[in-house]
Parts: sequence; structure tokens; C-alpha cells
Amino acid sequence: MLLISRPAGVLANHRLDSKKSDVDAVIWTNLGWKIPNVARFNVEDGMKWLRNLRNAKKDDTAEEYIRRAPRQTDTCLRRQAREEFGWSDIPIG
Repeated sequence: MLLISRPAGVLANHRLDSKKSDVDAVIWTNLGWKIPNVARFNVEDGMKWLRNLRNAKKDDTAEEYIRRAPRQTDTCLRRQAREEFGWSDIPIG
């Protein structure tokens, strides 16, 4: 399976081995970016946004979203959030 993202002209290819993956489908919603004053995603801004949510005690949804993502969704942001906040994956199903 080949996942392709093209919202900002950036092509991100991620291959999943269909014999080793429990992912049956991927739906790309192409939703707009939600972090104010950030033109393009980077891990530093993503972590700053998560820290601000945590400080305001408004991070429940973001934390759950990141922790419930399939384990194949192994991003720099997710790894850094796990390390900094002590988050672990929540199994799906």
C-alpha cells in the first residue's frame, strides 16, 4: 500500500508491507492546518502546540488522537510526544 500526501506540495511516501500490516485502508481527509501562525508543519511547532494544550489542560483529544494512531503511524512528532510526555500507544480494537 502506498500512502501519498500532497496538501502543501510535499510528497510523503510511506510504504506498508501488506503481509505484515494490519492496516486495511487509509483515508486522507486533507483537512486544513489548525495551528495558528504556522504556515507549514514541523515537529518543533507541533510540540509547542501540544505543550500549550497541556498547560491549558486542553490536551485530552490531542493526546488520545496521537496515542490511538496505528503503530505504523510512526512520526517524529509522535515519538517526541511519547518521550516528553510519557505517552504510550493505546491499542486499537
